[in-house]
Amino acid sequence: MVGLSGISPTSPQWVEQLVNQTMAYERQPLTKLESQRDTLNVKNAIYSDISSKITDLKSAIAALNTTEYGVTDAFAAKALSVTNANPDVDVTSVSLDGTSAVSGVYDLTVTKLAQSHQIGSAQQSQTTEALGLSGTFVIGGAATASVSGSTGSGNPVSGFGTAAVRSGETQLGSGNYYVEFRQNSDTSAWEFRVVDENGEAVRVDDATDADTATTSGWQDYSSVKNSTFDTGRGLTITFADSDPTAAQLFGGTNTASADYTAQGASITVASTDSLNDILSNINSATYAEGNEVQATIVDRRLVLTADRTGLSGAITLDDTSGTVLQDLGILSADGGGLGGTLATGAELRPAQNAQFTINGITGIERSKNTGLTDVIQGLSIDLKAEGSATITVQKDTDGVVEDVKSMLEKVNDLMDYIQQKTEPVKGNDDTNGNPTYTAAPLGTDWSVRWMRQNIASKLLGEYSGALGDNPRYLVDVGVSVNDEGKFELSDSSKLTAALNDNFGAVQDLFDNVLGDLDTELDKYVTGEGSIINSTQDSISTELTDLNDRIDSYEERLQVKEDALRNQYAAVQSQLISMTYQFQSMQAFSIGGLYNSQG
Repeated sequence: MVGLSGISPTSPQWVEQLVNQTMAYERQPLTKLESQRDTLNVKNAIYSDISSKITDLKSAIAALNTTEYGVTDAFAAKALSVTNANPDVDVTSVSLDGTSAVSGVYDLTVTKLAQSHQIGSAQQSQTTEALGLSGTFVIGGAATASVSGSTGSGNPVSGFGTAAVRSGETQLGSGNYYVEFRQNSDTSAWEFRVVDENGEAVRVDDATDADTATTSGWQDYSSVKNSTFDTGRGLTITFADSDPTAAQLFGGTNTASADYTAQGASITVASTDSLNDILSNINSATYAEGNEVQATIVDRRLVLTADRTGLSGAITLDDTSGTVLQDLGILSADGGGLGGTLATGAELRPAQNAQFTINGITGIERSKNTGLTDVIQGLSIDLKAEGSATITVQKDTDGVVEDVKSMLEKVNDLMDYIQQKTEPVKGNDDTNGNPTYTAAPLGTDWSVRWMRQNIASKLLGEYSGALGDNPRYLVDVGVSVNDEGKFELSDSSKLTAALNDNFGAVQDLFDNVLGDLDTELDKYVTGEGSIINSTQDSISTELTDLNDRIDSYEERLQVKEDALRNQYAAVQSQLISMTYQFQSMQAFSIGGLYNSQG
């Protein structure tokens, strides 16, 4: 007996084939549900892509639109250029420091670069043999820390002092320090901080923290009022029981200032030490911040170089026991631990501040050459050589042009994608020669289809608030639509000319046109009630319902499949039994016939 597809009913595959054929019919409603789910997932992914492309476009708009996004856009950006008086001498390099740079031309003349102090000993006979010298000297500061200062006026600083450096902390370097005050944002309390001679805030103890935390930020003055504040780094500040009487105190004669001399590293020399040993001890010593000294040996001379440039970085050193520095030819006399007198010829390079003029303002000095952020507002200057250069700060018209191009690329990317997902796709002609079309996934979503027209309408729209002959349309500054329907900056020179002619008018045009476009895009992606978010929420609800129905249907199908397998197995068992009975009867009949004929 042969069953379905040539499989015998007694074969194990017979039951499975019957079950599979029956279940294929039973699964048709489930397949339809799964197809609906797949369609919804595809749509959801497309909406996510559209949302992402809208976000990209909004970011490109943000790079141009000052009305909503403030002063960090392309219209506020500045372009820098440096022209050296001598093309062969690179006097300076300049970069933007924040967004506060003002357009202008700055003539810079550098007369001196800041340089680090360098001292050398007399030439020694050997570098590795014992020198036979013994004693102790201090380097990178004085034998003991000291401070002198001015309390200024109108502020509550009543004096300065010294204290031991907190364990684990680095001592403040030698130099001038200032205590600045200001009122907080709502003028309800006073704040203070400590700055160095370059106006940079220095790290001191956090007065509001009971442990060892430090901060370089502004601190609540009430936490130190009427007390002696220990910075934890060698300097103390005594505050009176009063508030400042000026609105704020930053620099000037009213600001309290401290001239701090750090304690140097103490170097002990034994009679068995060589010049190399002294070098090693100097280089491995611990110094106050910025007071580090690097030792090398050149032509059997001990050469000492300050780590910090400028006058405040000058190396201070002195014999405190014995005459080692004098015997080495570095000092001619000690100074009682406060710094000795250099021997004739010992100073190889004097400490020196950078000196320069800007636009005729003379006498400008800084202790360093790089990272000068307090010279020209909004600029960071690095001095590289003596000479003259002209620094030009101007509106970055090239940056605006590039950002406009980038914005239009994002527009085209979004509009092309929407077209792909909403317009039917033409296929091959049918047998009658008629064209065929494949429906687009979002072909029936008119809210998305209209987005393309709305975007074009905003970009081609009029800025009615333009004054006089100022540009009223983006087309007036070179933006157009090409033959393929794509937006482009077809004439960048037209935009550049408009920017050079009336920068503010072009800025107003883009602010308003792109502001309207940005508001239009918000309808689709901003907030829970936006079009795309609402649509995706609806899809999510449908998917949840579909998945529940699919899960339920799969459970019922499994029960059905198990029942069919049992049912067909029972039928197969009966068929096998009947087959055996038939075969037995047939064998009996044939046997009886054989016996009767025999």
